Amino acid sequence: MIDKMGRLMVILIVIMSFFTAFFSITPQKVSAYTPHDPISIFGNDDFATQAANEGWPGDGTEGNPYIIEGYEINASSSSSITIISTNVHFIVRDSLLRSGSIYTASVSNGTISNCTFKDDYYGIRFYSSNNNNIIGNEFSFGESILILDESNKNRISENEDIEYLKITDSFENNIVNNTIGIVIIENSVGINIINNTMKDSISIEGYKLDPWNSHNITKSNSIDGKPIYYWKNKNQGMVPSDASQIILANCSNINIENFDFSNSQNGLLVSFSSNNYIGNITASSNYGYGIDLFHSHENHISYNTFNLNDQTGINLQYSDRNRINRNNVSSNGGCGIYLYNSDNNLIIENEVSDNEWGILIEYSAGNMIQNNNVQKNQKEGIELDKSDNNHLIENIVLINDFAIKLDSSNENYISGNNASASSYGIYLDHSKLNNVIGNIVTSNYWGGIHLIYSDKTTVADNNVSLNNAEGIIVHHSSECWIRSNTLYSNNDYGINLLWSSKNEVKNNIVSNHPYSGIYINDADENNITGNMATINNNGIFLEYSHNNLLSNNSFLRNNQNGIFLYESTSQTITYNIIERNNCGIKLADSNNNIFHHNKIINNSKQLERTQSTNIWDDGQGEGNYWSDYAGFDEDGDGVGDTELPHQGVDYHPLTNKRGSTSLEPWEVLSLFILIVGIIILFIWSLNKKSKEKQPEEEIKEHLDKESKDEPQPKEEVEESKKEEQKDLTDETEPPGKDEQENP
Repeated sequence: MIDKMGRLMVILIVIMSFFTAFFSITPQKVSAYTPHDPISIFGNDDFATQAANEGWPGDGTEGNPYIIEGYEINASSSSSITIISTNVHFIVRDSLLRSGSIYTASVSNGTISNCTFKDDYYGIRFYSSNNNNIIGNEFSFGESILILDESNKNRISENEDIEYLKITDSFENNIVNNTIGIVIIENSVGINIINNTMKDSISIEGYKLDPWNSHNITKSNSIDGKPIYYWKNKNQGMVPSDASQIILANCSNINIENFDFSNSQNGLLVSFSSNNYIGNITASSNYGYGIDLFHSHENHISYNTFNLNDQTGINLQYSDRNRINRNNVSSNGGCGIYLYNSDNNLIIENEVSDNEWGILIEYSAGNMIQNNNVQKNQKEGIELDKSDNNHLIENIVLINDFAIKLDSSNENYISGNNASASSYGIYLDHSKLNNVIGNIVTSNYWGGIHLIYSDKTTVADNNVSLNNAEGIIVHHSSECWIRSNTLYSNNDYGINLLWSSKNEVKNNIVSNHPYSGIYINDADENNITGNMATINNNGIFLEYSHNNLLSNNSFLRNNQNGIFLYESTSQTITYNIIERNNCGIKLADSNNNIFHHNKIINNSKQLERTQSTNIWDDGQGEGNYWSDYAGFDEDGDGVGDTELPHQGVDYHPLTNKRGSTSLEPWEVLSLFILIVGIIILFIWSLNKKSKEKQPEEEIKEHLDKESKDEPQPKEEVEESKKEEQKDLTDETEPPGKDEQENP
């Protein structure tokens, strides 16, 4: 009996000793706190002085730390407790800290335990502070812990309701058994994250591999009871279906399919990983990205839904040769799809709508953006910024701010897109050597195609119509080629060259513009050739412009003027058709321009000029053809000789329409139809005759042929020789006087 009682006493003593030790390490919260002013400690000596003055127990050694406890501190706008540059041992515990955090800098050997933090965004902030403990504290909504700037080997455990924990530029910190919202690891290595209950996700950032694959993040961490999978340095596998979050670091040949990563920080993180397949994922309503690829190549991202994320739906940084196709990317707060320093990616057949930007590509080259439907984004539908050699092909880009915009981006190919119903259709700013070919650009609120400071750009074969300003404007840009575009019913000018030189505007059809079909303003040395401008206010209007060439154009049926020059000099205007305009040519204060071999036909007024002296022939005696010239060509050389100068200007008017080296479009079409008709009729008649020819007719033709081949009588032969001799003599005689004058 005594032995039993002895053993029982020993057990009770052990239990009491355990509880005594436990409660001495982890004090319980008190029911009442002592109000206290904010505390600021600077250095070990100051700590000792304040401890003596405040009556804090301890001497700062490991076995007898200073203890600050039982206070209620309301700091309002500053820190509740500030400790700087100490290495003494201390404990802050069992206190209520309102509207102020605990802030440390260059501090080690401290413990913060069993405190309650309220009403401040930052609960605890460590800067360059090592070997400290944050244990068993309680945080109210919105408060967090920051471990910053080489704060190493700290332990954060048993804390409740940490809104987010951020570790930056630090190593070997331990995060164990906490309840946490978000963990952010930024440029840090060797972080241990074990057995935490996560309300949100883990986010990793870093420019090198170590900050991604050096951690120990176990699947004992969970979100909603489901494990977090952090895979590093793994080759081949399929992520289990119970994953609540997936992080790949230096992995390849991983399949990630059929997951929902929503309502957290980030959907899916992939870094330094290649040849992975990501399909049928939903990543929605996250605070960060739907999917984030960093230094990851040759991955395949298909048939996913990324929407309602606060930042970007699909985010690629330093990631090349990925295939992104058939994803639905909508209503994200940043970009739908974003590429930064990412080359040779294929982005095809995605639905990208209602984001801030649709597809934004920065500092990236060689990407193919094809067959995407990009609509209703707040800013640009597709934007290239400082990105060269990309291909934008056959995308539908509607109802954005700018449909397609290039900024400081060169040698890109933009073809077959529908860039419509936006503020601008296609807008190039400080972007050179680009090709804008075969696009539909219609119904934009401002311009259709806009080049500004964008030299050596080709704009060809585009359909540009119904835009609320210019169809095509070339602004401060040189050596551009504007070719074979169809422009109609834009609400300003069809083509506008403004402060731009040495451009070529060739073979465009420009019709139905309320101002001018082609407008040249303060622009010199441009080549305007082969264009048709019809049913505009003016066919072409040159203002304050010099040394331009207008050749082989057709200016037809314009409401005011076919050609209008205002204070413009030294133009060469040749071989143009100027027909059925209200006024054929109008000149105002425009001198030293050269006009020759133009056809000026049936205009209500052929010429109107004020204070303008110009040259109206080619210097070789040939001027222009005027349909109202009533004089005569007395010497038959095709140039009028009477009633000169015609219209008071042309001393050498042409009389046979030699004013153009090319036919009018309707003349070409008529001639083509006539030739085809003649050929068809000729073939039909041959077939008909061959079918109708009778045998007796063939015999008759044969007999006639034989009779022609028979020898002629001698008299007939001699007579024939005399006739041939006479013809030969006639051919060698010189022509008479009349024939010399009139060959």
